[in-house]
Formats: sequence, structure tokens, C-alpha cells
Amino acid sequence: MTGVQIRLEKRGGWLANRPGQRGFTLIEMLLTMALLGVMVVMAGLAMGPMLEKVRFKRQVEQYAAIMRQARLLAITGGKPTSLALGGEGADCVFQLTGSVEEKRECGLEDHDVLVMDPGVVTFFPEGSATPGLLTFTRSERKALIRLDLLTGRPEIE
Repeated sequence: MTGVQIRLEKRGGWLANRPGQRGFTLIEMLLTMALLGVMVVMAGLAMGPMLEKVRFKRQVEQYAAIMRQARLLAITGGKPTSLALGGEGADCVFQLTGSVEEKRECGLEDHDVLVMDPGVVTFFPEGSATPGLLTFTRSERKALIRLDLLTGRPEIE
């Protein structure tokens, strides 16, 4: 019986190692680097809004901490302590008067808006305070810090 013999050889694709060849080809390395670069850029774009949200929240927490400090100074000092918002824009400062005289910068960025209503809030030694509302706006984000009339504690809304 005469026939045709077919010899099957195992052939690899363009990524297959040939005898004596080790490692990756330059093309493989370049493709890997390009894919990693695209992934890093996409991750950076996704993280931008999240980081801005964290920065905004941290700023609001700092304003509430200043109000808590004014309340604490009134309680520990035994004298009413007033908190006022002075200056505008980058020159904005919180002014504490009463048992301690102190100024603290607001740390506003361009286009930030910080409004305190009324302009001066007073904290009393027994822990209460005059009613007040601090409104902080950055682009489309807005936060309200309301002072509780009876406890004098700031509440972030």
C-alpha cells in the first residue's frame, strides 16, 4: 500500500519561542508598555473627580473644626467667644475674639465662596451659641454648616 505520508508539526504563532530564543521580543515589550500607559491614563482620569470631592470635604471639616474650637474656647475660658468672617477671596480669615484673640486663614481657592450668616457668631461658656449658618461653595459642590442653638455644635449638612 503506497500512500502519502503526512507529517504533522507543531507550529506556534508569532509569539512562540524558537529553539535557542529566550525572553520577550521588542514588539511584545512595546505593546505591554503601551497598554500599561493607557491604563494609567484612564485611572488618572477616573481619580480626578474623586480627589476633588475629598479635598472639598476636608475643607468643610476644617471650617467645622474652627467652629468647634471657638465653642471649646468659650467653655474652657469661661467667657463668650465670637467668631467672625473677615476679608475676601484669598485674604479671607476667621477672627476669634473673647477669651483668646486669634486669626485663622480660610484657605479659599479661586472661585470658592464662603458666607457666614450672620456675620458674627457668639459662643457662650455654658455651650450654647447664637444661631449661625456657614455656606461653602466650590463650583457645583455646596456644603452648609449650621450651628445648633442649644448645644452650639456645628452640624454639616
